[in-house]
Amino acid sequence: RFIPAEFGVDHTKVQICDMDHGFYEKKAEIRRLIESEDIPHTYIYCNFLMRYLLPSLVQPGLDAPPRDEVTIFGGGDTKGIFVEEGDVAKFTVCTIEDPRTLNMTLYLRPLGNIYSLNELVSLWETKINKCLKKIHITEEQLLKNIQNAPFPLKMDLIFIYSAFVKGDHTYFEIDSRSEGTQLYPDVKYTTVSEYLDTLV
Repeated sequence: RFIPAEFGVDHTKVQICDMDHGFYEKKAEIRRLIESEDIPHTYIYCNFLMRYLLPSLVQPGLDAPPRDEVTIFGGGDTKGIFVEEGDVAKFTVCTIEDPRTLNMTLYLRPLGNIYSLNELVSLWETKINKCLKKIHITEEQLLKNIQNAPFPLKMDLIFIYSAFVKGDHTYFEIDSRSEGTQLYPDVKYTTVSEYLDTLV
């Protein structure tokens, strides 16, 4: 069984294909080839790996979570999903000989790993026992920032826009039979809260 090394967001669901600089089109080409050749497969989507954006609390350019002020993109209530890399591997191994996932898409949406920016900031404030100053960036301003940003900052901002403004991780419903923690309830995974504990 072939499992493409995609693991990010489901590119058939994203609403930003006109601004991704061809990032998702390459993935779509591979998917079309897999299906046209009848190659046994499983697609696995975890959305964000924890090592991407979460260490900075979704603050591009920072290497650690902020302790004084924090930027909230958009309204701050749209939810994104983070999964730790090792946990993605655990779920992937489970699918290899599982007939339930043959020629299917598996989504990883672990409870405790689905957060809005407002929720993330609140959680971090609780852990450091401090209230941060909030700087709000509207959708319109974020789009301007994306237009003017150099690479690789531009792609970071595009992925933030996709997840936390457009809602590309969570705007669509999935069947419980295609969600990893439902199919494999015995797999232990790292929660966002546990991950942030390591950064305090």
